[in-house]
Amino acid sequence: MNFLDVLTDILRKDDQLGLVYCESYWEYPNKSIAPSIVQPSSRYNGIEFIKTKQIINNNIVNASSVIFCKEFLHQIKTDFQEFKGSGDYLFWSYLCEVSDLYYCNLFLNHFRQHHSKTTNKCIANGTSFFENHQIYTYFLNKGYISEFGKYLAISYVLSEIREHKNDLKKNNAYELTRVLWSKELKLDTPKSWFLFSKAIYINEYKYLSLLGIIWKFFHLPDTNIRKIFHKKKEK
Repeated sequence: MNFLDVLTDILRKDDQLGLVYCESYWEYPNKSIAPSIVQPSSRYNGIEFIKTKQIINNNIVNASSVIFCKEFLHQIKTDFQEFKGSGDYLFWSYLCEVSDLYYCNLFLNHFRQHHSKTTNKCIANGTSFFENHQIYTYFLNKGYISEFGKYLAISYVLSEIREHKNDLKKNNAYELTRVLWSKELKLDTPKSWFLFSKAIYINEYKYLSLLGIIWKFFHLPDTNIRKIFHKKKEK
């Protein structure tokens, strides 16, 4: 199937859609990998997509897998252009505020992976964590994040900061990013501790086998357990 034929056909049939995106093969030097967990194709209300899919991180990870309708661009702010690493995250979210979107679960795109990617650099020097905090604050002010959603987002980002601790330390950004996001936690009641613990479980253990959970429990906290126990299928 042709990427443009399929996605433009979807976009043209619904004038409320601001963007359509598909699944991608992740292309490494010696292999092509497709994620093993693929959701059914779905149409989303834009605001609901933000609330359910965009709070923890950018759910549309590959810009080349998206086509969008330019007619909606005059309705959104342009400050996403000032971002160095998370501009697409904010751009997709702005479009979702003024339009609906469609997710196509067909693998119509190829996403090349390499160490010099801008995303990797922005994570290593802390830019992504600083910019994502601005987006998180924006979502918070707009009322998109539920009480539990706050703990899901914060626990996820703190785990990412721990995972990239060594690179962040080299760029003198580890403490800055950790403190910035830790300040968002308000663990002053039994309920807040319960919600935070539940969020950690969902972020760290939800998709792991029993063996993976046991490994995670007894192993070092910086272990990226998903790389060991979360299977992917090769093309």
